[in-house]
Amino acid sequence: MHLLQKIRCIPVTEEILVAELCVVCNVITCHLIQGICPVDQSQMLLLPSIQKCWNLTKKEGNDLCATADMEIKRKNLIHSLMENLMSSAFSGPLGSILLEACLRWATVLLLNKNPERASKILSIVESQSRTAYQEEPVSGLLLPLEVCLLGGEACSPDASVVEEVHLLSALCLFPVESERCQGHLQKLTTQAWLPYTKLMEAHFEYKAERYMEAIIILSATSAFPFKMTKRLTALHCDLFGKCLSQLNKPHSAVQKFREALDADFSYLLPLYNIATQYRQLGLMEAELEALNLLVTAIENREMKPESSESIFFQHVVNKDIGLTQALFYLAQACEIHHKYDIAAEKYIHLISLINNNTFEKMRGCEMLNIPSISDIYRSTIVSLLKAKKYHQCEVLCERVLSCQPTSVLDLSSILSQHSQEPAHSQETSTQARACMGSFAFGNRSFQETSMEECKVSCSQGKRKRLASSEEKSDPRNEGQMEMVFVHLYKAEAQVCLNKIEEAIESLDIVLETLRNTCSSSESSSQESKRQRLSSDGAANPGTCSPGSVSFWREVGHQASHVYLCLGIRLGRQNKLTDALHFLRMSLQMEKENLTTLYNCVVVLWRLDRQKEAAVMWCKGRQLDIQGDSFQMAGVIKRKKAAIKDTQGNDTPLEVKATVADQETLRLDVQCLEFLFHWRHGR
Repeated sequence: MHLLQKIRCIPVTEEILVAELCVVCNVITCHLIQGICPVDQSQMLLLPSIQKCWNLTKKEGNDLCATADMEIKRKNLIHSLMENLMSSAFSGPLGSILLEACLRWATVLLLNKNPERASKILSIVESQSRTAYQEEPVSGLLLPLEVCLLGGEACSPDASVVEEVHLLSALCLFPVESERCQGHLQKLTTQAWLPYTKLMEAHFEYKAERYMEAIIILSATSAFPFKMTKRLTALHCDLFGKCLSQLNKPHSAVQKFREALDADFSYLLPLYNIATQYRQLGLMEAELEALNLLVTAIENREMKPESSESIFFQHVVNKDIGLTQALFYLAQACEIHHKYDIAAEKYIHLISLINNNTFEKMRGCEMLNIPSISDIYRSTIVSLLKAKKYHQCEVLCERVLSCQPTSVLDLSSILSQHSQEPAHSQETSTQARACMGSFAFGNRSFQETSMEECKVSCSQGKRKRLASSEEKSDPRNEGQMEMVFVHLYKAEAQVCLNKIEEAIESLDIVLETLRNTCSSSESSSQESKRQRLSSDGAANPGTCSPGSVSFWREVGHQASHVYLCLGIRLGRQNKLTDALHFLRMSLQMEKENLTTLYNCVVVLWRLDRQKEAAVMWCKGRQLDIQGDSFQMAGVIKRKKAAIKDTQGNDTPLEVKATVADQETLRLDVQCLEFLFHWRHGR
């Protein structure tokens, strides 16, 4: 920069201008190599020199810089100047250095995610005759551009300016315009660049689902008379393995992914690909081991800034997998394989990591997505439930509902806090039920309706319920709907902890929220129906969005499950009337649930309402009870023959969380026999 300032103090001549542009190009190249080259900074370096070139031409005394307004100066001036200078067909050193300046400006634009403007500059250069710029080249005075484009290993004395134009054009067009990009790639002959260009060509074949063609291109690189870099070798092997995976050759794909890791273990995306192949092969333990190794390797590797990589690796190659992505896929795999303890621990680690919002840990491969923070919270709560860690589940739900910070959340802290401060947990639960303020669920925030605390007295004969607040929440708020699931999961945990009254209060909150939503939706639907009237006054039929249908189905399923658990718990405590109430609510939400039907019938039977129980069971099981006695006796006989274990026939009926086929057959026989004898005893 000091040298540039001195040169700019010298009176302008063509030779001085060539020297000035050489220094400018080298300064920009140094910034490009470092990976930090803002457009404004490069424009400030280039603009004075380009203006001097324009003024040196003295075209009819036209000073483009003087006539341009401020907006053009800031955005389009360099482009306009370069376009006019290129059309002037400069020859000699000035023409060559102007071309080099155009290439570096296009590189700056590409680095800053503006390939469209870069392509426009390159199209200007490519449309002109290149012979004039090659008469007296100045490349010996310039830092090679391919260092920042491909890396230092790709430098070659055989590379020409024309090839640099084609290489830059291909990078700008990748991966959107495949045909034009491949046209530029085919014009490149520099040997040192072939590993890079062949990888780009193989990517195009892979995206077009021509996997064998991609494999042929990648296989040809083994015949190169030079050795590729470690990272390039890993990238070639990884893409080779992905092609084999698509061809349903998982064992061969795993071998290629291992070769990629052997070549460069700092690039860990092949390790994730190995885990996916193990899942495809049904090797659960191998999959979890690979994902565990992946998380450990990411945590221990040295984080390098992305800007230290060449433009090729930033623009063409997918970013490596990040820690948040690896943790999520490990937790998800543990959940899928029913290792719920580990899944919950990993999910909680992931939540802490996301809430810490460390950029270096958050970045990762664009091809791998993780769900929203609200979905991760739900997965964590579900894993705690299935791991039977009900205390931890309840505490986590209360933290979510009361907006307590979870940035340093881990499984041990939840457990220790719950065991040391039970009174505080109970107080938090009451506060969350009584008045819930602004709730941050992931990136979504909403105001929950304030509600009076629901007081419930649950006895065998009668339960009383105080009315909730009449204040209604906004049904369109997606965060409120997420809260419904948190309350349901909390209620399930409280049922398992035998906190019956607290569970009922949580369920009442859910019912109140859904009731408000339904009434608001109904009024909104009537309003939209009025708006849908056509010109002749006929109403157009409304439609229900698929998202709302799936939401209600999921809510109904989860609420039915919680009411079933509550009914079973009360049935085991011999609180049969209340048990029947909740079991019937569960059955209303899922009429086809055989377990719920079974438990309803059992409770009715134990309440000495055998006829009602038998009719309900036969109707739910679609057993024919309208036929004559001979037909009914035949059905009973066939049912008895299907029962393998006859010793359980005299076992008293009990509520059950799961019902086996033999138990349903026994109840079939019991209900049919009761109706048979009742019919003959009338």
